[in-house]
Order: sequence, then C-alpha cells, then structure tokens
Amino acid sequence: MAYRFASKSDVKRIAELHYNVRNKYEVGFFSKTDKIFLKNYYSLLLDTPYYFILCYCDDNNGNIMGFSSGVFDVAMHQKVIAKKKVKLALSLISSIIKKPSLVSDILKRYKSVNGDSENSYQVKKGPRSEYWVWDINDKKNGIKSVELLNKFYEIYYILGYEEVAFEVDEINRNMIRFHIVNGAKVIKECILDDGRKRSFLKYNLTEKFKNNSK
Repeated sequence: MAYRFASKSDVKRIAELHYNVRNKYEVGFFSKTDKIFLKNYYSLLLDTPYYFILCYCDDNNGNIMGFSSGVFDVAMHQKVIAKKKVKLALSLISSIIKKPSLVSDILKRYKSVNGDSENSYQVKKGPRSEYWVWDINDKKNGIKSVELLNKFYEIYYILGYEEVAFEVDEINRNMIRFHIVNGAKVIKECILDDGRKRSFLKYNLTEKFKNNSK
C-alpha cells in the first residue's frame, strides 16, 4: 500500500468511504447528510489552502482504502469557508429533503462555528484533525488504518507543528480510549447544544515523534 495526498478527482471515493461509516453513530450533522453533500463538501475543502487529506491506497489497483483529513489553521480555514457558505448550503438541499430534521442541526452548527453558541462544536484555533475513515468492508487491515492515522499526524510534525487538537463524541467512547492509548490527552469535555457530550483531545507531536528517525 502507498500514501498520497487526495485531489479533487478523489472526492467520489472519499465521499463513499465517509458515507458508509457515518451511520455507525446516528447523531450529529454529518450522520444525516447524503453523498451529494459529501462530494460537494470534500470538493470544496480540497480547493482551500489550509486543508489536506492523506490517503492510504491499495498497491494493486490504487483504490483508496482509507483517509485522514485535517486543517493547518482553523481560524484561517473558517474565514475561507465563510466565503463559500452559499455553495455549501445549496449542496445540502437534497439532504434536507430526505431528512428535514437536519435543519435544526444546521442551525446549531452555524451558531457554534460563528461563535454564537455557548459550547463550541469544534476546536477554534490552530491545527485540527478532522476525519479518520477506513473502508468498512475491509476487516483485515486495522493495523494499517492506525499506521495511516499516525503518518497523518507525523506530516504535521514534519511541517513544524507541535500539537494537533480534535474532538470525539462520548458515544464513540472506544475511539476516545484508542486516542489516549495512542498518545493523545483529553483537554476538556462539554455538553453540546443538542445534548451530546464531547471530548476535546490533543496530541503533543514533539513527544510523539521526537525519537523517530528521519
């Protein structure tokens, strides 16, 4: 298998991978979106300067087996996304038709991102990791998926970043435990406006990778 960065030509496969795992936890904004939105979402993000996706591809056919996505600077990234909010909103129409309850999630997310909510849904500044997704049909490469995640964080380290923060919902408790074992620390917990309990975690990249040979 080989690593590579995603391009806009990969959005169909990336959206498919994300869509296939999003139903595992039927809470939150992305659990209610469809493939049309996800394709538009990733296509838009890959066209911005502060965002990247690292892919893990099959050696035989080049098919993307998993990916990790993240942001180099949340505050700057949000400024870029704010200019594209109309396009994002239009891409949500089909999802709203299928699940009208999504409107409430959209409004809550908008308030949080714009600082109008008491509890933030996500990290507000600095580097942030976003999604870590592996092909739900591939049951044999759990170790490879972990290697992908750690390679993803190592890229931040190589580029000079000292830490990366992210969020995990309490319903995904096993994921929180994994990240703690993998070297992350919980920095705070909060209750979101929709009642979900969310943990904010952070990797100290210097501690994690300082002994790695270059």
